[in-house]
Amino acid sequence: MPDPTRGVRNNNPFNLIFTDEEWEGKTERDPGIEDTFERFDSPEAGIRAGAINVLTQYSKGYDTLATLLERLTPSETNPTESYIKYVSDRMNIDPNEKLNLTEPMTLRGLSSAIIGFENANHAYEDELLDGALSRALEYHITTKNTGGPVTQPLYDDKKYII
Repeated sequence: MPDPTRGVRNNNPFNLIFTDEEWEGKTERDPGIEDTFERFDSPEAGIRAGAINVLTQYSKGYDTLATLLERLTPSETNPTESYIKYVSDRMNIDPNEKLNLTEPMTLRGLSSAIIGFENANHAYEDELLDGALSRALEYHITTKNTGGPVTQPLYDDKKYII
């Protein structure tokens, strides 16, 4: 089995760079362990933080794959064009198509693709991913005042209140 990626080791599969942001589940900075990226106490906390970061940029008007990923992964430090192509191919959408990230399945598709690109195609179990994304949407809706609670089916047999 290959060694886990940095994002998986840090429970930070979106590879959020260390900031003063007080993320839920964020662990204390220790440059001896990690000097660039945030670390979280669980994968769920890291996925939630990454999804909140994505939703925050989306709410600022970065509402296509191309504009969102250019914002999140500036080409000075990332292979942005390859990133956009990878995510676009995984989601099977045009990079310039407007996204609706308040729709849980769209956020799920985007998050899975970002996690895959950042972590050598690593994938998390559906239950963990869906729980973290549901909590991120709930946080975004209640703190960013983007609308009231929404009930959207993630699967035909389950409903999540977000």
